[in-house]
Amino acid sequence: MSHEEHQRLAASRGACFSLPSGFFTVPDGRGSDASPGDRPKSLHWEHGTYALSAGEHEVRLSEPRYEDLVTKVTIQAGKTTKLSESLKPLAPAKPPFGILRTICPEKYSAVYVSDKFMGHAGEFNNSTQGLKLNPGEYTVKIVPVSGGAGHEEKIRIEADKTTVIRVTQ
Repeated sequence: MSHEEHQRLAASRGACFSLPSGFFTVPDGRGSDASPGDRPKSLHWEHGTYALSAGEHEVRLSEPRYEDLVTKVTIQAGKTTKLSESLKPLAPAKPPFGILRTICPEKYSAVYVSDKFMGHAGEFNNSTQGLKLNPGEYTVKIVPVSGGAGHEEKIRIEADKTTVIRVTQ
């Protein structure tokens, strides 16, 4: 769902919250556009307003260069709840590095490396773009915006080499 669609939905449902920028997940899946049993709602956010059902929600704020922050937010019908949090920076990674590339039909699919949000598939999808990772073994999940099971794969990153994950959904 686009940012504009979320704003329209928020206005029509009357229960919403607003954020600065980054990426957030509502693990309970109870967004106002969710149906029972939906998977967690994960959205890239920009400064704006997003629709959630009235009630208490756990919200996870993630940005690859910062520690994740989990907080609770209470949404009241007909009101906008503002969320303002500061994320703690992580120490910069040190070489050596290998590169992860993701080839995926949906460029806004979320890319998780060992359960940490790292960005969107379109950020790591060509010969001049990639995610630098230290050598080691990782589990990579690519979660499409359109829903569905997504793709999960165990990979090994080697120094000075590129590893490519291709998703054909």
